[in-house]
Amino acid sequence: MKNFASRILSTCAVLLLVTGVMSAQQSQNHGQGNSPANNQVQTQVQNQTQVQNQTQTMNQSMNRTQTMEQTRLNKQVQSKEQNQVQEKNAVKEQNQLKEQNQLKDQNREKFRSSLTENQIAILDNKEMTQSQKKKAFKHSLSKEQKTMLRGNNE
Repeated sequence: MKNFASRILSTCAVLLLVTGVMSAQQSQNHGQGNSPANNQVQTQVQNQTQVQNQTQTMNQSMNRTQTMEQTRLNKQVQSKEQNQVQEKNAVKEQNQLKEQNQLKDQNREKFRSSLTENQIAILDNKEMTQSQKKKAFKHSLSKEQKTMLRGNNE
């Protein structure tokens, strides 16, 4: 048993020595990692990373600027289109009003031409009051004239 225990202890001691030697070699290798060549590689990698980051930031900034410019242009186009539509609508409304006014004028003229001499005399009478003229004129109108008058008043 003593022999067996001595063997175990000597094996453990050898293992400890091997582990220590390996650890020392690893430390030495890490120490060599700070060599000028290794430092230069690390610097180049850092520089490349910085350049990539700056490029990415520039691209993002350009994309934002392009998006903002495109949005501005879209708003301008929409505004112009809205103005054109409003202008067209205004022109349509003006044309409709002109047509309505022309139609009213035509209807008035038609009504005036349908007046008899008796009706014109009632309207020109200086001795009658306004309300008397109105009453007499209304009673003198034919059915057609009443219809025309209602159409003109609408």
